[in-house]
Amino acid sequence: MTRTLQSTGTGTSERIGENAPPLILIVDDNLPNLQVLGQILESEGFDIALANNGEQACKMVLTTLPDLVLLDIMMPGMNGYDVCDNLRDNPDTREIPVIFLTAKTQPDDILSGFQHGGVDYIVKPFQSAELLARVRTHVELKRSRQKLKELIASKDRFFSILSHDLKSAISGIITLVEATLNDLDHNSTENLSEDLTIVAKSGRHLYRLLENLLDWATVQSGAMPCRPAEIVVSELATVVLDLFQGHIASKQLALVNETCPDHTVLADYDMTLTVMRNLVSNAIKFSQPGGRITISSNRNANSIYVSVSDNGVGIPSDDLSKLFQVDTNFSTPGTQKEKGTGLGLVLCRELLLKNGGDIRVESTPGEGTTFTFHLPQAEVEKNQ
Repeated sequence: MTRTLQSTGTGTSERIGENAPPLILIVDDNLPNLQVLGQILESEGFDIALANNGEQACKMVLTTLPDLVLLDIMMPGMNGYDVCDNLRDNPDTREIPVIFLTAKTQPDDILSGFQHGGVDYIVKPFQSAELLARVRTHVELKRSRQKLKELIASKDRFFSILSHDLKSAISGIITLVEATLNDLDHNSTENLSEDLTIVAKSGRHLYRLLENLLDWATVQSGAMPCRPAEIVVSELATVVLDLFQGHIASKQLALVNETCPDHTVLADYDMTLTVMRNLVSNAIKFSQPGGRITISSNRNANSIYVSVSDNGVGIPSDDLSKLFQVDTNFSTPGTQKEKGTGLGLVLCRELLLKNGGDIRVESTPGEGTTFTFHLPQAEVEKNQ
């Protein structure tokens, strides 16, 4: 598929899902070259984006990161070397592999290409089979490097939670229980009730942490099977709301189920339940007493979109990009000092990706937050 990318100035984003076709950005000031290269790569299942000059290429990568750049050297204005330098100077684009594809054949030219950060050098005229082999090799290497970085980040996050969050949660419960027991004879019923309430809250936090930690570890190990089944969204929302009746009552929240009873998704039930449970838990956590939380759904093309909205404290725009990053330890306390690790949202996204979906967030500080995830709609709906 050929795509035209425009710079929006809102930062870069990576394409979602391991099964997404690799996106190759072709940069050449010769239109016939762009057409030939595009046809060769498209015929082999690659997605392509085209740029006919260096300046355009540098703007395009600001919106969507390609898996690889095929880059001509001799172009007017910003030449290929300049483009490669520009990519290497930007932390968001420096890991994109660049293959120089040029008619410059001198050894000094080839050496210069590698010195500017190219990973390979192909001389025109080229053989299609050789071009495709090199493109596939470097795309696979890039994805392998990315996967390795994610695994390392996952390991680091896992041990960080074990050594800090889990330890702190257990230690806090033990300390409070021991203090209560030591002063049991002098405690009034009111004080004892307050202490036990704190213990109960800490225990719930610890339980949620263990749930997410075990689920996440299972996903990372590849041991969590995905068994798609038809799920009625409104019924699942009812199950989740019932799970949180105690939390809802304690904060005097209004929880509204506005999902359509006709909306049915095809996904693993336990994974989808975990996603919705985490999102509702987050909404409760960041809602002020007396707030409102709404679960709604709508259909778009072949997907069902489910939103969990609150009118709580909201999230600063600078923090939105950190929410789903496994290598960023981002967590903030709730409106009643509820604790979290930030792991729940990372887990949600991984579970959704395994089921062919994804998640996004919109938030305004002081006004509230909406998390929206989508999943494939079930065939039963398509046939209606």
